Amino acid sequence: MGHAVVRFGRTQQPTIEDCFLQEHGLKRRVEVVVSSFSMIPAALMGTDRIATVPLRLVGLFEDTIPLRMTAPPIALPTFTEAVQWPVLHDKDPANIWMRDIMVQEAARLP
Repeated sequence: MGHAVVRFGRTQQPTIEDCFLQEHGLKRRVEVVVSSFSMIPAALMGTDRIATVPLRLVGLFEDTIPLRMTAPPIALPTFTEAVQWPVLHDKDPANIWMRDIMVQEAARLP
């Protein structure tokens, strides 16, 4: 079964998922590479491909796009996301505002 995967940036570095599969001697047949998780549904519709996406994003698509969801057959590693910015913007009002919004919204997530 073919996979649709997300790879970020010009260098398309391996993801946490790629590294995990490699460490466990598992391979997948990557058929489509997209640059954003929001592009995954289009890469799956009308095909027999599968993809691994963050559970929170599944909720955004499940009511409007006819795709089926299930838990992966193996436990995948978790990760922590962080926000970074240049020190020179520590006191920038716009940057502070954006960071505050991000913290508020993240606090609402399960």
